Amino acid sequence: QSREGVDVALNDIEAFLSTAKEYQLPSHMEFYNQFELILTIDVKARAQEVLQKLSDVQEIFHKRQMSLMKLAARQTRPVQPVAPHPESSPKWVSPKT
Repeated sequence: QSREGVDVALNDIEAFLSTAKEYQLPSHMEFYNQFELILTIDVKARAQEVLQKLSDVQEIFHKRQMSLMKLAARQTRPVQPVAPHPESSPKWVSPKT
């Protein structure tokens, strides 16, 4: 929740995404075109599920990265502790009888 924590998380996500680009799979149509001769209907269905899950995970990473960037950009105001002054406390008046 701290500024340093946000920066560390953003750096971790960026590092992971940069290494993931090396192993980026093509779109499902490119995948089908490359391996059309050896793909069965079952394999095509599984490949489509896997590619959809990868797309979902990429979307999750993107959303998390955006929310962390918003947290990093938010300006936090410093809180200055102030000791209470006795004259500012409410006066207790004894009831008159």
